[in-house]
Amino acid sequence: MQPYTKLFFSANQIPEIFDTSIGMYRRLSLTRWDVVFSDENRDVYKFKKMNSEREKTGMLNIFLRTLKKLLERKHFANELSMEDRRSTWMVTADPVIEFVNEHIARDEKQSITYDDLYAEYMSKYGQGETGAILKPTFNRKIQQLTGATRTRSRIKGVNAQIWEGITLRRLLRDTGQSELNMSEEEPKEEDRGGTGIPEESGVVDLDAKPQRKFESDDD
Repeated sequence: MQPYTKLFFSANQIPEIFDTSIGMYRRLSLTRWDVVFSDENRDVYKFKKMNSEREKTGMLNIFLRTLKKLLERKHFANELSMEDRRSTWMVTADPVIEFVNEHIARDEKQSITYDDLYAEYMSKYGQGETGAILKPTFNRKIQQLTGATRTRSRIKGVNAQIWEGITLRRLLRDTGQSELNMSEEEPKEEDRGGTGIPEESGVVDLDAKPQRKFESDDD
């Protein structure tokens, strides 16, 4: 039996998928739509304008030229690898992954309080509908993604919950520490072949930075 349909879904927030197999992401393709229609730029007569014979002929010619190129190329332009698809989906669905890769450094000598780390995340990602998450959920994801150790300590006479082994990259820069990588005993990224996306261990490689890539993007 051969598949003869494709399913298209529209969503403001990408759902998290816990199946990390390549087979899953072979079947998924994200397309980004950046145009926002408002009262100022919407055109309620757009369909009527496009429904003229001249416009329909012009669109058909464009489609035929595109089809010819597709048949010659035998694949879509900007077609992403399965790793790129998986990376883009997971980072888009879970902004905590992007926050970890962009803003957190691993250093066994460093630590940061739960409150400070959560406040930093909310200041950067918590304004939109997709980024705002509850603190317990955020903490669970941080431990899964970084492997940091939870401890308690007294700071200025107040009990505080601490993440040991991680800190913010900007704090290291502010204190003049330039070493943001993992210890020299760890293999380099090119040797690991990792993408920064959690698999079996659930720990993000903090040296890798998965990027959002879309097959609708231009070369």
